[in-house]
Amino acid sequence: LARLGLLVRRRGEGPHAAGVLESRPLLRAYLRLAPRLVVLGVVLLTIQENVERASIGQGTPGIGILLSPEYAGGLWITIGVGLAVAFVAALFQWRHRVLLARLRAERHPVHRTVGAPARRPTAFERPIESLLGRRSALRAPPASSAS
Repeated sequence: LARLGLLVRRRGEGPHAAGVLESRPLLRAYLRLAPRLVVLGVVLLTIQENVERASIGQGTPGIGILLSPEYAGGLWITIGVGLAVAFVAALFQWRHRVLLARLRAERHPVHRTVGAPARRPTAFERPIESLLGRRSALRAPPASSAS
């Protein structure tokens, strides 16, 4: 909440300034994330499969391991998963930006006045109450007289 408060206090510029849902920023975020996540997923899965085969003593096919018959459709499945994850990540970024823009639009500036701080009551100014006296119909102890 503290981080969100700091983000709201910053001035927001750009397409989300009014806090409306526009599809262009979502599309831009998706097109920026999708290629990165697809390439990263394919590269990491290829490395992982080659390391796994090397660790059990088999030969490593190299870059084409996801196109081999042993991994039927492995490349296409990895690409599909990367595209789906990129879409979900783009949705989160988009909604986060819209939320910040809406909070900024609703934020009212706080006018702080410089004055004397409010004085807290002392122990003698507070009313003396007895919870035991009210609950069990006992008489409350007498108030101490401080002169």
